[in-house]
Amino acid sequence: MTIDAPAIPILPSADLGRTARFYTALGFDELSRWDDYLIIKRDAAELHFFLEPGVRGGGCYLRITDAAALHAEWSQVEAATVFPLETTDYGLVEFAIHDPDGNQLRIGSPQ
Repeated sequence: MTIDAPAIPILPSADLGRTARFYTALGFDELSRWDDYLIIKRDAAELHFFLEPGVRGGGCYLRITDAAALHAEWSQVEAATVFPLETTDYGLVEFAIHDPDGNQLRIGSPQ
């Protein structure tokens, strides 16, 4: 048997409205929202969020084709905390971003 489906992270959010606004500013589209759950997507990257006011932060890694281009784009978003672009010794160009709930997205692409 082969698992041919992408892994979809489920991250905590204290305020799903704030989370939706943050990620739409980064170019994600809101696919669905309920009282306690949010689904957003940009290109092939889909993220899910559950309402949990008492939990702070999770994380996920997104492997993309051009981390430098996305870093430049997201660095222009006022609300975003975007960390510097790094070239790793394991052959990737990476950066991280934190959302308002402390979730960390690490973004990487081949050099």
